[in-house]
Amino acid sequence: MSILAMIAMTTMVFANIKGSRFKITESDKEFDIIYLVTSDMEVLENKDTDDVYTSKTFKLTKNDLEGELRYSLFTDTGGSQTDLKLQFSMWVFMCLNNIAGYEVPSSAISTFNDDDVKDEFNGDFGCMAFLQNPTSQYADGYKYLMAEFFCKENQGIVMRTYLFRDFDFVGVNQDGSISPSSGVFTNYHTFRFMDKDENGEYIREASLVSESEKARLLALIEEFRNDTDCAKEFLPTKYAYILTFALDSPAVHVVIDNNCYPEEVAESKYSEILLLGFIAGNVEHQLKTGEAKDASDEGMAFQLLKYKQLKKQDKKLKIKYLEKKMKEYKIK
Repeated sequence: MSILAMIAMTTMVFANIKGSRFKITESDKEFDIIYLVTSDMEVLENKDTDDVYTSKTFKLTKNDLEGELRYSLFTDTGGSQTDLKLQFSMWVFMCLNNIAGYEVPSSAISTFNDDDVKDEFNGDFGCMAFLQNPTSQYADGYKYLMAEFFCKENQGIVMRTYLFRDFDFVGVNQDGSISPSSGVFTNYHTFRFMDKDENGEYIREASLVSESEKARLLALIEEFRNDTDCAKEFLPTKYAYILTFALDSPAVHVVIDNNCYPEEVAESKYSEILLLGFIAGNVEHQLKTGEAKDASDEGMAFQLLKYKQLKKQDKKLKIKYLEKKMKEYKIK
């Protein structure tokens, strides 16, 4: 039975179900997702409303148009698999009515292909609704919203909402296709349900980064490699996306410890550049090899390159730890 059909039945069967298997997620330990932050995204403070609890909020800026991207997480507390989709559809219906401010018809909801949800978000199934002229406090100030719901059994539901004022933000072309440069398209694969291995560590997959994103990152890293300006107030900001990607993407795994960032390096006035150098070399190697494994040697080699560039401009710079590493890596 399709989700749409189940939604139409919720009012008839609700009395037969005692409570919901879903609840507002109170901790990131309840179920695991990872947010992927693009250069179009800026973290905002969550809006406090009575409509739906918001877990994470981003401002989206693309093509001189602005919108918001909000996430709400709901934990699956467990239960019978036979009522999972029914309970999911009830939760979807409740959330949609709350964020719209009016009763949303079942015809406004479309289901995703289960295989697509698995491939793109590591979930089990999902659905979406595009709504106009919401009247809720949740959507105050916005004319449009696109709400999506993704479910993973025994973990929970991710409700993701795009809110915007100008329909051009979606980037729909005259033929009905979506422009690859639209605010929605370029910020679509920005979360993923995460699995853990037997040791409780996140399972990372190099394939999670798209070819376009990979090319963009490698080009930015190469630009950083050749940038000898070394202005400590400027460089970390210019190349901040490398750091953001390394910290947030499950496509790479970068370990920062005393080997790459000892106290002597951390206390240097160039600490941000040197740390970014280690991260850049580490990420570059992983992207090129397709292996999401910490590459500390390549990271250190890149860090030492930036250190050498810094020494050429600052003749007084001398970090004993890195001087020793220069000899180990045979860098003159």
